[in-house]
Amino acid sequence: MLNIQVASSTDMFNWKTEGDALSQKPTWAKSTSSFWAPHVLYDASIKKYVLFFSSATNDTLLGKCIGIAFADLPAGPFIDKGSPLICGEGVVNIDPMAMIDPATKKKLLFWGSGFKPIKVQELTND
Repeated sequence: MLNIQVASSTDMFNWKTEGDALSQKPTWAKSTSSFWAPHVLYDASIKKYVLFFSSATNDTLLGKCIGIAFADLPAGPFIDKGSPLICGEGVVNIDPMAMIDPATKKKLLFWGSGFKPIKVQELTND
């Protein structure tokens, strides 16, 4: 079973399966197969592809979390940073979408669900 499937295309119609972006589950999510909402961007300042994803955790009291992992190639393999970026009750902290503002170069993460407002936070390189 793949944790986060990767596929590539040269024409957006025909797709080739590339494998698993997150072939090793994070230690904080070893007991789950619940990974979704992947978003990848290239961060030129650290020369890495960065994968943001939603996940359940080993600790069911933490709720759902946003994870972050890094890779040298767009298809991975991505290596988790070692801990979730943020966790919270229910499904409030899920569905990440990141961007690097072209004008300011600020790294921004947008996320949210659970009928709550969308949140945004500036990120650091790590």
